[in-house]
Amino acid sequence: MKQDPRYQDINGSPTVAKLNGLIQESAEHYVGRVSLDFPLFEIRDGKIGTSITLRYVGGNGIKVQDVAGIAGTGWQLEIGDAVVRNLRGLSDEHSGDQGFGYSSVKNASTGAPDTQLADGLNLFNFYSYSQITGNSELRSQANWSLGAASGNFDAIPDIFNSVLTGKMVVGADRSTGFMDVRGIRTGTPGIHSQDSSWTFVTVNGTRYRYGSTADSRSHSAFEFFNTRTWEGYFWKPFISAWMLDEISIPGHRSKISFSYERGASYSYLNYKRTQLLVGYNVVSPWLVPPKDNSEIREPNPLYCTQIRTSYGSRYVLSYRDRLDLPGAKHIYDITEFDSQGVLVKRIVFNMGYFENPQVTGEQRYRLKLIGIDQYDGNNSRQVLASFAYDEIVSLPARSSVKFDHWGYPNNNPSSSSFVSQGAVKTPDTIRGQAGILKQVT
Repeated sequence: MKQDPRYQDINGSPTVAKLNGLIQESAEHYVGRVSLDFPLFEIRDGKIGTSITLRYVGGNGIKVQDVAGIAGTGWQLEIGDAVVRNLRGLSDEHSGDQGFGYSSVKNASTGAPDTQLADGLNLFNFYSYSQITGNSELRSQANWSLGAASGNFDAIPDIFNSVLTGKMVVGADRSTGFMDVRGIRTGTPGIHSQDSSWTFVTVNGTRYRYGSTADSRSHSAFEFFNTRTWEGYFWKPFISAWMLDEISIPGHRSKISFSYERGASYSYLNYKRTQLLVGYNVVSPWLVPPKDNSEIREPNPLYCTQIRTSYGSRYVLSYRDRLDLPGAKHIYDITEFDSQGVLVKRIVFNMGYFENPQVTGEQRYRLKLIGIDQYDGNNSRQVLASFAYDEIVSLPARSSVKFDHWGYPNNNPSSSSFVSQGAVKTPDTIRGQAGILKQVT
């Protein structure tokens, strides 16, 4: 069955103790990729705890389409946790003129396709449909399948992921299915709960709450072509992430809470050079107007600004503007205060940019983490780490067509990214290493 022709994966989404001898590293021996973890802070409150960790995730290489997070290209700053949605087609809970999400198509009690909805939404006069009108069950199944193919229904569920739970999917019966068996219990998933929050309880009774307030839910929007009404592209907003609000044990005093502030809205382009072929008449198929990119909007994104324990210790985070993504911010520092308000230590992130001199505008830059410094209560500075990267060749602009089959930089001489139009998709061992971390000192 052909899936919704508008289908695309959107990953929202878009977060050191003394390093000498404390860098946690591991290598995947089959591919030679090294991953590095830098534990910055361990936060404890009685029997519960969390951490702030800097992780290098660029060991595979930097893809042309990659957008740097708040800690720089190839880096991920893990602050608490979040339930992050991988949007696949329409959001599961969506129901409207532009189509119906995965949860809206199925019958909530039986898990079967909602045949009444399927019959009512079939907008096309299919030749195969006329051959099976005498069999109501077969007709309903055909309408549901063809509806998914035509864009009326979304036949693939979204994927939700968090550090605590691993990957999850929400079934048509509104139950949460865990891909990893970790003994975690949960109630109504956030896309269907009354307050739009997720709650998980671990085997030891620790409770984690995500997105329990409007200020801890992050929204995104992207362009979608309306194949139901043929009115062109429209904006589809959705909740892209539910941030961790609180860790607690019911009946105990211990509690770790997280605070967030909204920043300025920003947007960026997702370059997906495709032309959608829609319809079932091979002689004269319908063509969606070609579009070289789609705009991803991040309306008032959330930044974690404080973590607090029940006994009064605080971890305060601050951010600064960035050149490569106007309107967005990068992490600047994290400061720890004890329960008396005395500064314990401060971690400063030194930022710069990968620059491509052949490119103008914000695409000339990609955020780069240069190093990490630590300051104590007396403001004495200690250099914890400096980072060096492969910069023999520059990373291409995100709008570039110079990438291989897997999205990594190469030297494609064509002006097109399609093999049928002369594009070369062969991996390039030199350009494919552009921007990779080479040395930590």
